[in-house]
Amino acid sequence: MRMPVAERRDRAHRARGVRRGAASVSVGAVTALHHLAVELNLSSRINAALAPAHVQIRDGPSVGESVLAAIIARVCAPRSKRAFSQWAQSTYLPDLMRFSAAALSSQHFWDQIQAPRAVARLDR
Repeated sequence: MRMPVAERRDRAHRARGVRRGAASVSVGAVTALHHLAVELNLSSRINAALAPAHVQIRDGPSVGESVLAAIIARVCAPRSKRAFSQWAQSTYLPDLMRFSAAALSSQHFWDQIQAPRAVARLDR
């Protein structure tokens, strides 16, 4: 039997020592965009555009998943990649995509975006 998302989130917060009262997260637009991206197989298509041996995974998400998370963030609440983590923590996106919002720092995005560029340089 699967544990409800809210209960999983609360347990994860308690395990990290985060004390929270009642909280709500943004669900609608994030869920709709994620659903559309899944239907279009967007993150896999991004990964497939890279040489399969060079699709790196850092802090959980692949390059395609990181780009997808950034796209959803930019559509829902345009902000810098530095502010992504704080925004993601207020949404359902980490639960949908199974990543830790805190792990997706601006450095994570920088590293992920550099991966395709490095592959392109190697292929030349």
